[in-house]
Amino acid sequence: MDTRKKFGNVYIILAALLWSTAGVCVKYIPWSAYSIACFRSICGAITFCIVMRKPHITFNRWNIAGALAMFLTGVLYMSAIKLTTAANAIVLQYTAPILIILYNTIFEHRKPSRLDLIITACVIAGCVLAFSDQLEGGGMLGNLLALASGVTFAGLMIINRKPQTDAMESQLLGNLLSVFILMPFLLTDRAVVFDWRIIGAALFLGFFQYGLAHVCFGIGIKRTEPVTASIISTLEPICSPLWVFLLLGEKPGTLALIGFAIVLSATAVYNILLVRGVKSRETR
Repeated sequence: MDTRKKFGNVYIILAALLWSTAGVCVKYIPWSAYSIACFRSICGAITFCIVMRKPHITFNRWNIAGALAMFLTGVLYMSAIKLTTAANAIVLQYTAPILIILYNTIFEHRKPSRLDLIITACVIAGCVLAFSDQLEGGGMLGNLLALASGVTFAGLMIINRKPQTDAMESQLLGNLLSVFILMPFLLTDRAVVFDWRIIGAALFLGFFQYGLAHVCFGIGIKRTEPVTASIISTLEPICSPLWVFLLLGEKPGTLALIGFAIVLSATAVYNILLVRGVKSRETR
């Protein structure tokens, strides 16, 4: 491995570890999901403006669509974490790659391989187990919102692959859209108090978990093979429930844990087999 790729992997690892702290931060901050999403977007917009130096937004339909997908993903994911376990929220959102496979099959007319179909079946089975463990109260609603965030996250990934989309401009627009729509919730949220610990957690969530993580990913993805990056990114769903359990004591149910193991194992195996396939083709 050359130095360039090695440091690219380090950036992806940092991004995944920062992303994985979302659950514990959102659980700790007593604000509403909308208030948290708004404050995080304010910090994110500032970060993107600093990185872009001379921020500019092209208002074409693809950038706007990407901004809407980013806004919906953030709101749905924040709401899901508030209503279900952090483990449920992150694992159900990680159904996005499977949804992309379905999109490619239906709309791009790319026939799925046998491996694609097997992995899809495993992920569906894992999601069913995760749902079955939360059939009462707010757990089911949280699971549904997490699954919806997986749909919008898949849409965000698909849109950002379009050549007409500028990812940085679209993300900046998505943050500004979140601030504009959600600011009334932040200003009227009675739970927003100036406790230095809570404000500190909110600032960490906005500038580090969200802003810096995206910067690290943007740098790392230019120096790392996409498939390798996707394997490293599985650190996020693995670490996210771990931080919540260690710091806040939240523990998912038995069936949910089995479901998580199935989803994460299927995703990891899928990515590893893809890497082997790429390497075998390169050596021919």
